Amino acid sequence: MNATILTNNPLVAARCADSLTVEYAAVPPMAILVMARDRIHLGHTLLSHPLYGGIQPNESPYRSILISGNPCGALDVDSLRIIESGLSAYEKRPPKSAPLPEALHRDYQEIDYQILSNALTQL
Repeated sequence: MNATILTNNPLVAARCADSLTVEYAAVPPMAILVMARDRIHLGHTLLSHPLYGGIQPNESPYRSILISGNPCGALDVDSLRIIESGLSAYEKRPPKSAPLPEALHRDYQEIDYQILSNALTQL
């Protein structure tokens, strides 16, 4: 499969690096959406939805997005519309400021990984 994962989840980076191109960055989740938007402007296609699993944008500190591995050359307007909608949702709900316990971080990492894994099986 010719796809790239953009993620801030170290669990996704560790588990998927052998089978797919993974671009890991220790950044807030909204920055992952910005990275995806920038790639879409370069001709990549969005392969997973940026707002998935019923998890509010401000709840989880982890986000993984699947995009096409190579740009197709033309701007995919549907991908751009979806990612812009996701960015708008993040802007409306600022991240929670209270630090999360380590166990909750592991849970959110696993949830993000499982949802991404499901998206991968759909391709």
